[in-house]
Amino acid sequence: ATVVMDAGQLVSKLRTAYANADAYEDRGELTWQQQLEDGSWTSAKGEFSLTFERPNKFALRVRGLHVASDGERLRGVIEDEATDDYDRQMLQRNVPEKFSLSDLHSDLEMSKILNGELIDGTPLPLRLLLEDSTLDAWLDGEISRVDDGETLDGRSYYRIQVEHNQQQAT
Repeated sequence: ATVVMDAGQLVSKLRTAYANADAYEDRGELTWQQQLEDGSWTSAKGEFSLTFERPNKFALRVRGLHVASDGERLRGVIEDEATDDYDRQMLQRNVPEKFSLSDLHSDLEMSKILNGELIDGTPLPLRLLLEDSTLDAWLDGEISRVDDGETLDGRSYYRIQVEHNQQQAT
């Protein structure tokens, strides 16, 4: 028998699954869309990959940011042609026992990439894995199911829409 859940229940189940995951791996292309005040839309696309193992091992590639932690040291580089990849500099520092999203945002340049100019570029899976408190505010709105499922590689997926402050996020 198929269990029917409303969109809020789906989001709650999703959050619980990520919060309880010991490890996660994903790779693909992310598309960000945002409706501007004049009603037009802007979008950005970029490759994305994330490998994550609790409590503090991960590798992330998004928007030219390459950052990884082996559980002891965090290392990061930024691809940026205009600055010759920030003069080929590499960020290195110790990582805490339990990594949090704020540890990535503590570096100004990494934070700029993750925040984006118009669109927040912090990948949703990373937000869910690291229990990002700003995600609560983002999801604090009218959650509705956009469609009853799409199929990709033989698996069904649901698209959820969140409306808040006259904005939509999908």
